[in-house]
Amino acid sequence: MYRLSLIPRGLCASTDHPGRYYPRAETEALCTAGTPDGHFYGLAAGDWWEPLTSMFAHVEVLHIAFNMFALWILGPQLEMVLGRLRFAALYVLSGLIGSAAVYLLAPPESSSLGASGAIFGLMAALLVFAYKMRADVSQLMVWIGINAALTFFAAGISWQAHVGGFVGGLVLAGILAYAPRQHRTTWQAAGFAGVAILVALAFVLRTAALT
Repeated sequence: MYRLSLIPRGLCASTDHPGRYYPRAETEALCTAGTPDGHFYGLAAGDWWEPLTSMFAHVEVLHIAFNMFALWILGPQLEMVLGRLRFAALYVLSGLIGSAAVYLLAPPESSSLGASGAIFGLMAALLVFAYKMRADVSQLMVWIGINAALTFFAAGISWQAHVGGFVGGLVLAGILAYAPRQHRTTWQAAGFAGVAILVALAFVLRTAALT
């Protein structure tokens, strides 16, 4: 799963023995020179696909089951309001914002997997639209509160991805919900493009700092 995980700076791992890694080999040169079966994995090491693949890959069955259950609960409501294209853009960009938060804030040698960042983005978006429609958000707030508690008190959870995805969902949903009525699609597309540029810039700057 090293090829699919989001590993910020890089991790020297064994190609012959999955799960074995070499913590003292902190650079690609040390990894390939000092370990016969070592390979250096990581976003800063050039594995550019990790922010996207890490959004869809899971290791534990319970993890993917929980995320898919949340998607089944949240997805249809938002897709009905937004349409397929806007919903897909919201999901993917929220997940990438979560990945950017991991890249910026998580320990450089950490490893992150899962769709939770995107799921938290959907939670935030549903909250924004419910607030705009003046709907009862009490049940949704309970759901968000439970997940927030798990984020910060359960072991092995990337709070960076959760917080990043949630904040990203708030911003993106705000763009969708409150874009001026005249030329709404243009405003929404421009807003999403602006956020995407900022996310890309965050990846570039962090990579420069880690290499």
